[in-house]
Amino acid sequence: MQDFFTFNGTPSTDKNIILKDYSPIFLPATDYNYIEIPGRDGSVRKGSGARRDVLIRCEVAMIGTTQDIYDVNAWLSNRGGLSFWDMPDKYYIGELYEEIPMLDMEEWKEFDLYFRCHPIKYGADVNTSLSGSTLILNSGTYETFPVIETMLVTAETTLEFTHTNTGEKITMSGSYGIGDVIVVDFENEEITQNGNPVNDDLHLDSDFFKLAPGENTIVSSVDATIHFTERWL
Repeated sequence: MQDFFTFNGTPSTDKNIILKDYSPIFLPATDYNYIEIPGRDGSVRKGSGARRDVLIRCEVAMIGTTQDIYDVNAWLSNRGGLSFWDMPDKYYIGELYEEIPMLDMEEWKEFDLYFRCHPIKYGADVNTSLSGSTLILNSGTYETFPVIETMLVTAETTLEFTHTNTGEKITMSGSYGIGDVIVVDFENEEITQNGNPVNDDLHLDSDFFKLAPGENTIVSSVDATIHFTERWL
């Protein structure tokens, strides 16, 4: 079996490109800086600890014509999901970031692709129901952001979603009728009612929370659905 990578849902072998080798990333670097202070043992660490983008070099070979190359250029010109044959259940989000020189041979064209990717890998999409107090399992190794959606079967004036592990919660007050669709997007910190923004309904003590790796207990004042994508270092 030939090695390959998949970009935006298309395996490289579908474009007559074989992955000869690539540089997998064991752990993304952090943005810490270390400052040496004269007369002091050790160093002082500064920075937030946020993860830096990962840079992945792919050595590839291609069989094809000039027209095939133009097709590949169009395929790789946008930002998208990037996965490899040896980790099919996880993917990065990234894009090409360097000029691509090419060694032109009689039958093969060999070149390197350099992808700059978000440091966290994405895995399975999870959808599950919320009813009262619900245990949610995040099987990833990194925190992730949920989306909670509900279509109301009764009229409500207050809606609340609480992460009992942390005490963080979303509380909103307004006029919510039967059949209204409420969507709470925790990553973008946006709430909509039938597609219209209603962030002004939020109580001042509300917090948009994350799901930690492992078990999370969410209490919902109404039946709803929670969606999230597992994330991995």
